[in-house]
Formats: sequence, structure tokens, C-alpha cells
Amino acid sequence: MMEAAFARTASMFRREIHRDTLNDRLYTHHAAFLLDAASFYGSRSYVHDAVAALNHAIELSPHRIQQRMLLARLYTDDRDHDEARVVLEDAVRADPGLGEPRYALAENYLRYGKADSALAMLESSLKHGYVGAPEIYLAIGKHLEFSRRSGRAAKLYSSYL
Repeated sequence: MMEAAFARTASMFRREIHRDTLNDRLYTHHAAFLLDAASFYGSRSYVHDAVAALNHAIELSPHRIQQRMLLARLYTDDRDHDEARVVLEDAVRADPGLGEPRYALAENYLRYGKADSALAMLESSLKHGYVGAPEIYLAIGKHLEFSRRSGRAAKLYSSYL
């Protein structure tokens, strides 16, 4: 049944994309489907196809960040944090008024031990109205406290709340 469902869905995406080749959202949703297929089948070829679909979606709508966020998550899941960071930095440039890519970039910086860069992006995401999960705020706050910057940590905590 699962095999048939994947086959029907793949066929549906092919038809819809053929019908509307300039719809970036179709490519984005197709990429999400391909990532599900990659997970289900354990096949890297689906991942490569998803990357291609996302890159095409980015070409079609360079100012939309949904494709970039999915691509960055894909790279993060593959532990390619350098490539994820490049995509997230591009997402910030593509739509500088959004806080979500800044928050994701803060998470990326934190993985690399760049706490000050993470703090700057986190504060910027808050200024742009995006509040993420508390774990990253706590991790950066703890780093600030241990580096004797408890005032800055308190400011971060109060901004989050």
C-alpha cells in the first residue's frame, strides 16, 4: 500500500509540475515529498532530487524563504552545517524583515560554538518578531552566564519572555 501511495503521489506531482512549470510552491512541496520518500526508502537519490527541486524553486522565487528553510534543514539533517549556514545567510538576505531565518541561523552558529554570533542572530530574530523554542535561549543564556555576562543573559531571557 505504501509503495502504491508513493507512486501515485509522485505521478501527481509530475502531472501538476508539467501543467504549471513556474509554480515554485509545487517544487517545494515535491521536495518535501521526496524527502519523505528518501526517509522511507533509505535512498540518497531522493535527497539529491529534493535538493534539485528546492534549488529550482529558489530560482523561480528568489525572495521566498520557505524553500531555503527546507533546504537548510535538509543540510542540517545531513550534518552539512557549513552548507546550511550559507543557505540560511542567503535566506536572511532574501527577506531581511523576517525573524525565522535569523533564529535558524542562530541555531547553526550555536552548533559551531559561535555563541556571540548566535546571540546577535537570536536578538535580531526577536526584534523581527520571531520567537523560537526555549532551548536555544537557555543554551546561549547559560553561555553568557558562564562567561560572566549575566546582565546580557538576563536581557536575553526577558526579551524572550
